[in-house]
Amino acid sequence: MNIWDKRFEKSKPYLCVLEDEVVGFCEYYDGYIDCFYVHYKYQNCGIGKLLLNHISKIAKEKNIDKIKADVSITAKPFFEKFDFIEVKKNVVKRNNVELINFGMEKNN
Repeated sequence: MNIWDKRFEKSKPYLCVLEDEVVGFCEYYDGYIDCFYVHYKYQNCGIGKLLLNHISKIAKEKNIDKIKADVSITAKPFFEKFDFIEVKKNVVKRNNVELINFGMEKNN
């Protein structure tokens, strides 16, 4: 079993498919967005908004009132556009390199 199979056992990925090509996906569970990706050729086309709206709908159906995510510095403006606020700056060390991301959340 590869790493993605193990990962998808835990979460449910939501895919955005256009003409048989995956152009975006996200993983969401228990009020937390784990992965969020839109192919660069399809950014600024509403795919990210579509995925976030889908997550918000699922959260509302499960009475989850807050959605959280840890996002990269490049993704931060996108999430801010959809009313996520920064609650924490995270520094993750990988192979002696410090990577910065941001804990963000929004009321649903």
